[in-house]
Amino acid sequence: MVQDNIATGIINLILFLLIIFFRKMIHQENVGSFLLHFDKRGRRLFLEGILSSILFFTLYPLITTIIGEGKIYISTEGAKHTLVMVLSGLFAYLSVSLLEESFFRGYMLSKLSIILPTNIAIIIPSVFFGLFHFQAYSTSETIWIGIINATLIGIILSIIVVRTGSLMLPLGYHLSWNLIQSIIFMDYKYNIKGLINLEVSEGLWTGYSVIPESGLIVTIICIIMFIYFNLRFRNYEN
Repeated sequence: MVQDNIATGIINLILFLLIIFFRKMIHQENVGSFLLHFDKRGRRLFLEGILSSILFFTLYPLITTIIGEGKIYISTEGAKHTLVMVLSGLFAYLSVSLLEESFFRGYMLSKLSIILPTNIAIIIPSVFFGLFHFQAYSTSETIWIGIINATLIGIILSIIVVRTGSLMLPLGYHLSWNLIQSIIFMDYKYNIKGLINLEVSEGLWTGYSVIPESGLIVTIICIIMFIYFNLRFRNYEN
């Protein structure tokens, strides 16, 4: 578990640094060109991304439990394992989020927005973002639902970037979503019980192979996210 997270973090961090290097060489642009900023506003948006991700991902175990397809149980003995997962997962998923957000929305979206209408510039990197998860979702029987949901999430996060002129909220959202998912499914993935565990029956609604994104419940969550963030940033000026 820890070794996997450390390896994931190192690999993605190296790739992120390579993107920074090539962008500097090709476009003579620094890290700020990725719309990453760590001022007061950036920290506030980052925190909002984390909190909103917790709120929306919580809908998944809630809905699965209500429809009888999931069960949540607490294991106090797993508190230590959860702490270890959080600490190692923070490094891993922050690196993953930095790489994916900086490339798909910090680079592709920003460059396409210059030469294309905004709506098209949002859709193109979002489709690539969805297809980018093909391998990660390949063990799921409903892989195409997963790719569609990843594309929808990409569209939503891209809209946030366009409205705010910042990558910080999507960065916090992406980090938190991945980390929460790894925590509640730790028993499935590593056969290690955590503090909070979710058991789900695999299917069209819940997804397969511990990939909630490949289920229709996450599609519903994406629709709710789309409505919320459109209202939240309706009159927002970056």
